[in-house]
Amino acid sequence: MENKEKTKNIPSRSNLIKIKNASVDFFRKYIFSKAFFIFFNILAILISSSIIILNLFSIRFNPFPKETLTLFVLIAVFSVFITLLIGINTLLAIQDKKSILNNNIQRAQEIIDTISEKDDLDNEDVEAINEILN
Repeated sequence: MENKEKTKNIPSRSNLIKIKNASVDFFRKYIFSKAFFIFFNILAILISSSIIILNLFSIRFNPFPKETLTLFVLIAVFSVFITLLIGINTLLAIQDKKSILNNNIQRAQEIIDTISEKDDLDNEDVEAINEILN
């Protein structure tokens, strides 16, 4: 009877396959989301920088410098301010992503420590692993 209980709590092959598939899906989602995140942050910085360059060209090749110079300078300063905010936002978003990933790593390490102390796994352990991977 005791042997049946031990075999009941040992993870079956299907659970191990589910965990492996979930980890592969997690890795693919991680790579896609990271590439998506980095691409759009770099794109935002490039667009803001190009707006500044275009504003400087408009100041340089302005046909009516006396009437519109103040306006163009204000637009250029405003664009620099917006670019600075986008850069700061990107930096903070990267730090936030990093802290979230560090928290997930700590949770995974705690679960690994808990599981390694046990002789057998139950459904709660498998669900905890699945939760981290998703």
